[in-house]
Amino acid sequence: MTEMEFVIQFHNKLMEVARLVTYYYNPCKIEGNSCLVDNPNPCCINSIFGKGVCPFMGEGCEYRNLGCSVWFCKTSLEKMDEKCKKIFYGLEELGEIYNLIGRPHLGEGYVGADKQNKTI
Repeated sequence: MTEMEFVIQFHNKLMEVARLVTYYYNPCKIEGNSCLVDNPNPCCINSIFGKGVCPFMGEGCEYRNLGCSVWFCKTSLEKMDEKCKKIFYGLEELGEIYNLIGRPHLGEGYVGADKQNKTI
């Protein structure tokens, strides 16, 4: 196995854990288009990918990026179950080993989160 093959498999396993934990704990309290912060949820409307609805939203998130999958806004992070929070911090640390995680880090702001929705 090459290092690149290892890194891809490592990333995929971390993603599996992130999705499992997100599904079990539902830290954003997603219901339809709403979350803890607003309806519609501003992270998907004012996404880190630019203006408008996140282009990777379909039947839920379809983007296989660890950094995106372990990022949660401050509102969600403050209300998150402690076990869930520890798992996501751990996933973030593991992802940093092979530079699979970039900015923003867990709980750090970005232009869309915890803010009023932009007009689409």
